[in-house]
Amino acid sequence: TPELEIAPIRQFSANEGGKPFLRMTDTEFLRRLLVGGFDKIYQLSKHFRSGDLNFKSYPEFTQLSLAVKGTDYIQLAHVVGDYMTHVAQRVNGTTKVDAFGQELDLREPWKILSVKDALIEFANIDLDKNLEVNTLEETLRKRKMRVPLESADYSGVIRYTILMESLLDHLVIPNFKGALFLNEYPYELGGPGKEVEDRQGYK
Repeated sequence: TPELEIAPIRQFSANEGGKPFLRMTDTEFLRRLLVGGFDKIYQLSKHFRSGDLNFKSYPEFTQLSLAVKGTDYIQLAHVVGDYMTHVAQRVNGTTKVDAFGQELDLREPWKILSVKDALIEFANIDLDKNLEVNTLEETLRKRKMRVPLESADYSGVIRYTILMESLLDHLVIPNFKGALFLNEYPYELGGPGKEVEDRQGYK
């Protein structure tokens, strides 16, 4: 079915398309440890992915993953914000960084905003009316936004994901001033995340 199509991010082979494959993510192992009884877990590891090269995607990168039992995404956002502020100070000697053409001071409060609220605030788009692929694509066209060429290779959830990322990249992220956490994504984009209480269809 279209829901089982290969995702845009593909495995990275160490043998030009043959086996063995290098690791794409470590989240599966974090979940296993949580289920096994560990309360707090972190892992710093290398990941390899074959796909488009852009500011959010590299074929090889180092990622810090963490999981804390009984902690919700709002609390984790504060943990990550504090950590990033600390690292910037230790590495660069300042909490000020350049991101997307603007200077940010990571000590300032990080905004925590749902995708729905962000689209209303910065694009005047009602996400509840754009939860289907065809509707979302029509919204992009009405806004005279370019529909990503790679979306033509997919349908269903994958196509919707590509379109939504394009919408956020062009209308939300460049227009927000400061450090921002986006959360409460449409259900299909939430991966293995928990459904938001009292907000059916969002993770």
